[in-house]
Amino acid sequence: MSKESDECYTPIEIIRALGEFDLDPACGPRCPNETARLMYRKDGLERKWRGRVWLNPPYSEAKAWSERFVQHGNGIILLFWSRDNQWSKRLLRAAGAFFLFDQRINFRKPDGKVFHLPYHSLLFPIGKANIESIARSGLRGQLLVSHHASRITP
Repeated sequence: MSKESDECYTPIEIIRALGEFDLDPACGPRCPNETARLMYRKDGLERKWRGRVWLNPPYSEAKAWSERFVQHGNGIILLFWSRDNQWSKRLLRAAGAFFLFDQRINFRKPDGKVFHLPYHSLLFPIGKANIESIARSGLRGQLLVSHHASRITP
C-alpha cells in the first residue's frame, strides 16, 4: 500500500455493528462518518489515546499503528492479513482472537469511489469486551478465539 491509497473508509455499518468507540485515532482528514466520540483527523500516532479504540489505520504504516494499538490494549483494529509481516504475528499474539469476514470489504475513497482491497480483511480485538462485541455484532464471518485469550465461545 502507498500513502496515496491510504485514505479508505470502512463501511459505517461495520463500525456501528461493533458498538460505540471512544476514539478513532486514524479516521483521516476527510472521513465522512462519525466513527467514534473523538476522531483524530491527523497525527493520531503522536496524540494521547484513551478508552475503547476503533482503528482502520493507514496500511502504508500498518506496523507503527498496530504496535501503538497493542500498547494501548483496548479496542478493535481492522487490517488486511499477511503471514509475511512481523506486525501481523505480534498483533495476533496480543489479540488472541481474530474475525475473518466472509467477503472482502468494499471501502470508499474520499472521492466516493469503491476501493477493493486485494486481501481479506480481519478484525483483531484486544480485550474480552471487544471479543464479545464481535461475537454479538451480526457481522458475517468467523471469529476464532485462542483459549489463552478468553473463555468466550461465540
